[in-house]
Amino acid sequence: MGTITTVAPAYIFTGEQPKTGENYRAALARMITADPQFARATVNYMWAYFFGVGLVDPPDQFDPARLDPDNPPPASSGYTLQPSNPRLLQALTKAFIANNFDLQWLQKQIVNSQAYQLSSRYDGTWNDSWDNLFARKLVRRLWGEEVHDAITVSSGQLPSYTMDTYGTISYAMQFPEPLATPDGASGNITNFLDSFLRGNRDSQPRSGSGSILQALNLMNDSLILTRLSSTGPAGSLLASNINLPNTQLVNNLFLAVLSRYPTTQEMATALGNLSNSATRTQEAQNLLWALYNKVDFIFNY
Repeated sequence: MGTITTVAPAYIFTGEQPKTGENYRAALARMITADPQFARATVNYMWAYFFGVGLVDPPDQFDPARLDPDNPPPASSGYTLQPSNPRLLQALTKAFIANNFDLQWLQKQIVNSQAYQLSSRYDGTWNDSWDNLFARKLVRRLWGEEVHDAITVSSGQLPSYTMDTYGTISYAMQFPEPLATPDGASGNITNFLDSFLRGNRDSQPRSGSGSILQALNLMNDSLILTRLSSTGPAGSLLASNINLPNTQLVNNLFLAVLSRYPTTQEMATALGNLSNSATRTQEAQNLLWALYNKVDFIFNY
């Protein structure tokens, strides 16, 4: 009979082993979070989420030998530093660690940065090679969950979804993961969300691509159509604005749905449609429907 030997696991990058009596899982968690790459990757994933492009991109293809701005790859190797801004990545990583891996702190730093607040417009000829320099806001299509929540919040009509584990929730961003989408009072929203290519956490990544199903759902799904009523629940968008003067009605709908005022041409067109008192309510509903179907609505720009 052979000899049985117990071999303690070792962390692959440093060779460190669990302390005497330490739970192996707890040891692994301690070693991973102590590894600077853990914080570096987290910072990069969060940056990529907000900007659409990571400081290292694709975000899951780090090369540890090409990250240190003070120790770049030798010229003879033919390689350069991997991050588009290595010192920024280094500084954010150190600050993230110093702030106890606080994700809210990290998000605040990113969204308050000058780079994040740039407009997507560019006055001149744009070169695609500048994308990873963050010289302008890169347009991003909203996730299906974000579209759902933008519709329900702006319309003033939050749904109610019941989940066995999580109780009653109103926001799609609260769903635990795409494979656990509930059916709720507003009907089955799985198809609506899936049309925005939300993927799953196991085998299919999210995609920001467009599709004809996205357009069809925004035009015809009950999630939209049930929120166009001028006699809806108290506090609903159209019901609370329908009796206002036309100009104020148009302004309020634009602000609620698109977070901006209408252009001069948009205002003129809307006022022209609302001028007939016999069809005013229907035209107001048409306007709200049109705003939810504008390209502006499903893109962060």
